[in-house]
Amino acid sequence: MTDINTEEQKRLFKDWLKNNRNISQSTLTSYTEDILSKLKEIITLSNNEKVKSLNHNIYSYQTKAGFDYFVKTIKSDPNFDIINKTGQASGGWVSTPLKHYGKFLADNHKTNECFNKDEINNISFPLNQILYGPPGTGKTYNTVLKAMSIIDNTKYKDVSDEKYSELKTRFDELKQKGQIEFVTFHQSYSYEEFVEGIKPDLNADNLGYKLESGIFKNICHNSVKKATDNFDEVYEKCINDLSSQCIENSKKPHILIIDEINRGDVSKIFGELITLIEEDKRIGNKYQMKITLPYSKETFGVPNNLYIIGTMNTADRSIALLDTALRRRFDFEEIMPRPELLKGKVVEGINLQTLLTRINERITDKYDRDHQIGHSYLINVNTKEQLERAYKNKILPLLNEYFYNETEVVAEVLNCSKTELNEFDFITILTKAQNDNKK
Repeated sequence: MTDINTEEQKRLFKDWLKNNRNISQSTLTSYTEDILSKLKEIITLSNNEKVKSLNHNIYSYQTKAGFDYFVKTIKSDPNFDIINKTGQASGGWVSTPLKHYGKFLADNHKTNECFNKDEINNISFPLNQILYGPPGTGKTYNTVLKAMSIIDNTKYKDVSDEKYSELKTRFDELKQKGQIEFVTFHQSYSYEEFVEGIKPDLNADNLGYKLESGIFKNICHNSVKKATDNFDEVYEKCINDLSSQCIENSKKPHILIIDEINRGDVSKIFGELITLIEEDKRIGNKYQMKITLPYSKETFGVPNNLYIIGTMNTADRSIALLDTALRRRFDFEEIMPRPELLKGKVVEGINLQTLLTRINERITDKYDRDHQIGHSYLINVNTKEQLERAYKNKILPLLNEYFYNETEVVAEVLNCSKTELNEFDFITILTKAQNDNKK
């Protein structure tokens, strides 16, 4: 179901109740209006952080998966049973309308399948994608939205804080279950850590070595597991009996997030697997390929339900310098600073939206657009003290790094002189920085 206004969602639910349930007007009001205050009461009384992070407005949950998570979480709270049993003789004051809303979502999904099947099937996500942009633009933040969009087959973008909190909670739960994995690349990260390698066995009585699977191999294994725990049996069948579509791979999307993907030696880390991650070479696709892993000698292929999401800080290393093999196999999405997200935020007379816009204009002019400053450095700034920390601990050090501590250039970016930069207080400097020209 596409994401629509919550009031419109409520209206659709009311219409569904009128057409499918023989209920009075007072009951209709109870199921669609009063239920919200009851849910809010449960969440307010709760001592459970998961429950407290929920949005009580059920109309914000417009996919069955998201709503099922909401119901499961709120029912886990002891206050649910207490409030559910008051005011209604049968069915439950809270559980009955929740049951109806869940049925409404299921029916609406079926209707969409019947009448908008082409539209639903057009929601597609690249198997390999990289979010790139300057520091502080929310690339890691957006990996949660990208991952949950794939999981729910719904495109999440510019969600509210409450919605993001709900998605992040589910994201963390799926991460614990192994359906989502997260890793950060760095200069010394290796194939042996990522795929498989021989490592010392510290638990052995005598010095020994053991074969250990890396995060990439593990999530590939998880994505082809069936109900049985006997992985060898399932995986061997998937690899060797390709014609059976045992290759349905449980049909559950699995996601590997690689933060700072450009900071590692990609050719060394992926090795021969760089070819296998291509969409048409995934197991189950047209030109599927498999290899023999060097350490375990295991036959290995990359499943077609594994999505790889990378992030790349363009201030660390230009895309032009990135491994060509990697660039050919990934879709790239630019995540740039969004000063408009700071609209209306004024601290000590400094308009944060204008400040960020002016600083980035000068950085682009003196360096390039890849070294701008992201909005996340200022997004949570509401007081003078927070502004001072953001300037002294984040913005100024970043500018010094960009311009190799050339104070004169840093001063120009901040629209002041070198002397003023050294002598003036930070409020005066930032007041100058938000202006168009030197005064």
